[in-house]
Amino acid sequence: MKRKQSSISIMIMVAVMFTLILGSFNPKSAFAAEQQFPLKFDFGTSSSVVADGYIGVGPSLIYTAEKGYGLNQAIDSRDRSTNSNSLLRDFVISSQSYTFQVDLPNDVYNVKVIAGDDIASNRTAVTAEGIDLGSTSTPKGQFAELNASVPVTEGKMVFTITGNDGRLNGIEISRSGDGDNTPPQDVTLVDNGSTVTLKNSKISFDVNKTTANISSIFFTDSKNPYFNLVGGQNGRGYYLANYSVDGTSYQKGISGADFKVVSQTPERAEISMTVNDPSTLQFYLEVHMVLEKDSPGFYYYTVYKYPDTMPDGLSIGQLRYAFALGDPSFTYFAVDDQRGIQQRPTIDDLSNDTTLQDTTYLLPGADLPEGRIYSKYQNISNMEGDNHVFMASNGKVGVSIIQASKEYVDGGPTKQDLTVHDYYNGEILLWHEHTGHYGTPAIEPAKGWEKVYGPFYLYVNEGSGSDASVANVQEMWEDAKAKASEEQAKWPYTWITDPTYAASSRSDVSGKLEISDGSSANEAHVILSRPGIDWQLDTESYTYSARAGADGKFTIPAVRPGTYTLTAFVDGVMGEYKQENITVGSATPLDLGTIRWTPAKYGDLVWQIGTPDRSAEEFHVYGGEEGFRKHLTWLEYPYEFPNGVDFKIGESDPKTDWNYFQPMFKTPGTPTQLDLRGTTEDQSLTEWKIRFDSDGYQEGTATLNIALASSVFGSLDVKLNGTPVGSFETLPGPPGDNALYRLAVRSVYRQLDPIQFDANLIHEGENIITLSPHQTPTAPTSDDWMNPMASIMYDAIRLEVADDAAPAGPISAVLNASDQVTGGAEFEVAYGLESVTDSVYAQDLTFTYDPSAVEFDSAESVKEGLQIISKKEASGQVRLLLASLGSENAVQSAGDLVKLKFKAKSDAASASTVITLTQAVISNGNGDETELAAAAKSIAIIPVNPSIPGDMNGEGHVTVGDLAIVASGYGKTSSDADWATYKAADLSGDGKIGIEDLAQIARLILGME
Repeated sequence: MKRKQSSISIMIMVAVMFTLILGSFNPKSAFAAEQQFPLKFDFGTSSSVVADGYIGVGPSLIYTAEKGYGLNQAIDSRDRSTNSNSLLRDFVISSQSYTFQVDLPNDVYNVKVIAGDDIASNRTAVTAEGIDLGSTSTPKGQFAELNASVPVTEGKMVFTITGNDGRLNGIEISRSGDGDNTPPQDVTLVDNGSTVTLKNSKISFDVNKTTANISSIFFTDSKNPYFNLVGGQNGRGYYLANYSVDGTSYQKGISGADFKVVSQTPERAEISMTVNDPSTLQFYLEVHMVLEKDSPGFYYYTVYKYPDTMPDGLSIGQLRYAFALGDPSFTYFAVDDQRGIQQRPTIDDLSNDTTLQDTTYLLPGADLPEGRIYSKYQNISNMEGDNHVFMASNGKVGVSIIQASKEYVDGGPTKQDLTVHDYYNGEILLWHEHTGHYGTPAIEPAKGWEKVYGPFYLYVNEGSGSDASVANVQEMWEDAKAKASEEQAKWPYTWITDPTYAASSRSDVSGKLEISDGSSANEAHVILSRPGIDWQLDTESYTYSARAGADGKFTIPAVRPGTYTLTAFVDGVMGEYKQENITVGSATPLDLGTIRWTPAKYGDLVWQIGTPDRSAEEFHVYGGEEGFRKHLTWLEYPYEFPNGVDFKIGESDPKTDWNYFQPMFKTPGTPTQLDLRGTTEDQSLTEWKIRFDSDGYQEGTATLNIALASSVFGSLDVKLNGTPVGSFETLPGPPGDNALYRLAVRSVYRQLDPIQFDANLIHEGENIITLSPHQTPTAPTSDDWMNPMASIMYDAIRLEVADDAAPAGPISAVLNASDQVTGGAEFEVAYGLESVTDSVYAQDLTFTYDPSAVEFDSAESVKEGLQIISKKEASGQVRLLLASLGSENAVQSAGDLVKLKFKAKSDAASASTVITLTQAVISNGNGDETELAAAAKSIAIIPVNPSIPGDMNGEGHVTVGDLAIVASGYGKTSSDADWATYKAADLSGDGKIGIEDLAQIARLILGME
């Protein structure tokens, strides 16, 4: 026992002695009956100081009925005497499970357990009367609390403590006040010291104020209100970030956060935990949690910033919050309807598995190829844009992550990511703010970056059945999907006040997509994204998307104000439609009207393999449907295609004769995998063949278009009848997008540049196209399971031939202008046509621009006999109707046709602007109309500081950079079309850029003027 005893302890001893003398009172009942609450125990060494108001418990104080409290066995203890806090400085500790029992009258009690260590990290798991209070996970110098309501029905409360050297500093017990633990009707927030407890009529959860860890979630309005959903081995809710700074890698959770109650009413409570300390995290982070009245779940969202106070060189690989459901009863899960209700492997199976590669295992039983494979990557979302809910369950209770919107997902609506999988003896639900899975690049933000991720909604529900069953799980899954639809209808959440979330200033963007070749726009993806970057690779901004209906109509909801690029694509049509400079105002719906997409066409179709759908799933997959998830399909490739793919157009079937991936090596797989399969390694490169018959061509241009669904360190050489026609040493997009070895049939979409060649290379009779790697693949990683799975997945391959002498390719519109212009200066944009194969007599053109950056001045024809018949102006838009007067003036060749004049504003808010031809319809003399693809020209606006002569780049002083700008315009005169770009460099005012201007800049730099 500890040397110092509290007055409460002395009273207990007196009471016990008194009852022994009387001989008529049960000693155990005496302790229980005489206690005054709260009852507090301070655990430590036999000689350390006991905190005021606490009962000391040393490492060898064993429970007896006479004492009424104590341990079940002697254990170890420590005293960190440098800590002035008498409760926290000392503790008991054991590497084995131990218990502490205290006798109490039957009632419901509020329990607090404190655990931590000044000089070591700690993980302690605690149950009380079979109720899992959760587990602490603290770094050295920090302490955590576990809180719960615990009923006593047999006159005692028994605590069981486990963990890696489970430490115990203190226990506090108080009566709940109502005796039946009735949930509150309003939202309540209880500050426990180092934790807070949020409660409503449905749930209760406990959050650490400095780490944002959640130690307990109780579904109080359920058949089992004392079951901790995040209890069990390593159970908890926790944050994790993987990132590097100037090449030094870190993996960190949250520590030392500043806690704040953002708001608290009977209807809603919101808390935040903020880290803004570069010694803790090298970026700014706010974690928010929100509980609403009568809600069977709570919201979670984060705010990230990268201010100037943080170190340079930040690169973020992963951000996530996870819910570890550690109880082994959690075995069921659901990701989508296609895969249905699933179960994780048994604990015994996973204890006896064989590791095949990164988190991928061969379970006990049959050997490869038919042996059971398990990987967390089997449970990736199919498309993040369509996946708004996934669930884990123990058959009685379901826990789901619901995401009403995916605007914050890095990688856009076609991103795939992890959802739910096994975790120790239970399961884990994952909410990823960012991952590098399936080709998404790291976040490498510029200073000033800000982004809001979420909110997601953690939803808890219960099946109507009393037993754990698939039927019960299916019922909960259907309910969770319905709840997800409710949450989607609420988006954006108006209760979020952070200006970065911009709840009140968002607008819906609508329109109708029409495809000129008659293809259906049904289910087309329509996307608004940050200009200047492929939305699949954007990791710093937001990507808004919607699906078009059968009539092509779409509405993209809740778009923040800004300027965006619109992208559309649909199954069955190769490529995508793009339209730049879509400007969305504040709280003002935007109707884009009818958007006409003319897919690229390079002549008559000769043949096509595959359906353009950004996936290889329609091709041959070992094991049939979903076989790519269930098997290591690459190990079967040398047995199914020992001589590679040899595909004959018109005879072969893509479903059986075209494999869904082309490996770079003939025997893909690691040495361990090949040994398990009994395959002799052969690292020679593959060659695939496409055979097709033809009558041959005397002239014309052939175009081979190849769209890829994935590339894992792939390269490609293309030959026709032995003649090289195309070579790709590297492929567009990320070098490795993981698809094959992470059990997927697609990842980052790529369309290769068209391969064009003389059609006379196509012979009469049989022709052979070969596809082979350009070079031996090399993965930039030491992981031995990446390079052996180097591969390409084809989306579709199409051969077209234009059988006349005209240049192959569709007629297209082009815009030409200077790349930069000085603020306040006039500039010109030239509109023209390329690849003209027919006579053009009329044109309907609509140009858009940012009126905050430039002003439209005029438009004039630059081709004789082509007149502007009509001009209609609106803010940010000008529409022109052109007509060629007579056959002799028809547009029949490439060239500039119209010159548009603009003026850059001196106070333009943007450093660049885009002039876009958003719609262009042309017609020949027969009235046949052709919709052209959009065209755009980006122009940098260089600010000029009028108070500092020679300051060409607006930096506030004259440097060698200004000298370079003037030098780049040397020889330009006021008669040049791009004079507006260089006019400010004419310091001498003589209408030309000459040596005098360079000399004057030099004198300004040297301080000679």
